[in-house]
Amino acid sequence: MTGIIALKRRTNILKRTVFFWVVILVFCYGTLILIWILQKQGEKVFVHTQHNSIAIDSYSSSKKTAYYFVNEMVLERIKINMHGILPPDENSTEAFPTKGPFRIEAIIHQIWIDKNVPEYFRTYVSSLKENHLNYVYMFWTDEMAKKFVEVKFPIMLPFYVNYPRNLQRADAVRYMILYEYGGVYADLDIVSLRPLDPIMRKYTCILSQEPHLHPIYYSNFYGSACNAFMACRRHHPFMKNLVDNLPSFSVAGETVDSTGPRFVTILYRNFIADHPHLTRTDNEGVYLAPPEYFMPSSDHRLKNKMTNLCYMKVLTPLYKWACERFKMHGMGSPTNYTFTDHKWAHINWLAEVKRKSFIITDIVPDAKFYIQDTCDQKDTIVTKTPGS
Repeated sequence: MTGIIALKRRTNILKRTVFFWVVILVFCYGTLILIWILQKQGEKVFVHTQHNSIAIDSYSSSKKTAYYFVNEMVLERIKINMHGILPPDENSTEAFPTKGPFRIEAIIHQIWIDKNVPEYFRTYVSSLKENHLNYVYMFWTDEMAKKFVEVKFPIMLPFYVNYPRNLQRADAVRYMILYEYGGVYADLDIVSLRPLDPIMRKYTCILSQEPHLHPIYYSNFYGSACNAFMACRRHHPFMKNLVDNLPSFSVAGETVDSTGPRFVTILYRNFIADHPHLTRTDNEGVYLAPPEYFMPSSDHRLKNKMTNLCYMKVLTPLYKWACERFKMHGMGSPTNYTFTDHKWAHINWLAEVKRKSFIITDIVPDAKFYIQDTCDQKDTIVTKTPGS
């Protein structure tokens, strides 16, 4: 009798094991077939992880967006290989021109709700101005941004006003501003450590890259663009690509997907794939800069999360690399070749404004503002190029 019971138990265990592996194989082959079908239909497929799952995002020529989720253990190997992006050689250095004209307009754009800016940002705004005295400083309020979209991009206005979050509007309008005028966009919590002149002479479109730990921890992939700092010449095709794709991505639920960093990352990778002949220094090329250039420091809120993650026994290859880096470099810090750093400000903005604020012209007396029928004149937005 005991032997029969033991046999039944072993049989049940065997059945569960077989069932488990059958499910895994079905998921695996089903996902591969799904990717193959989407690619056959002419859709671009982007695979990445979101928390405990893998997201397969497909973007077709008809501008439709579909999301499919499968178990995290499916495509573990394929996921790493599909991106094909490895951490850079940190011992390498890059040469920049010391003379010559800028390839990007010498304009700095920043955005806030109105002209009353929280005191928290005073030193950061001052650093940008002090390191770029020959640049035009353009300040945008929400009211100015809406008028700008209405005048310059009327077809985008319905999407712009219908975004549920103000952050999405701030994201979207920065792409339109850079396309229309060119120059540098920087969030208010970006601190300038040295002039941008050398890199402005070399490239026509520059995307900052999030700190190494961010995309690995949150999405288990490497190489995420960040829209907190960007520089691009006027009418660059990549900026036009971002603007043109805002409507089709507006259905995405999260801000990072609809207008934010993942939106920019997906379109950057598609742009590079669609233009394999372009180099990053070409007139229509795009340069995804190393994190060390514009945001070497990770968000301080990630420290405890990384500590807990690195105690786990089972880690993906990228997680292992991130943990090794975390142990060696901590949360990161500026280097000798860092142009800016991102302070990852997380404060109650409205309470901060009420507590203490400054008017932007107190720090930048010659700041320019968008005024319809005035801003379009050449003497208002000056695209001068120091050194030319």
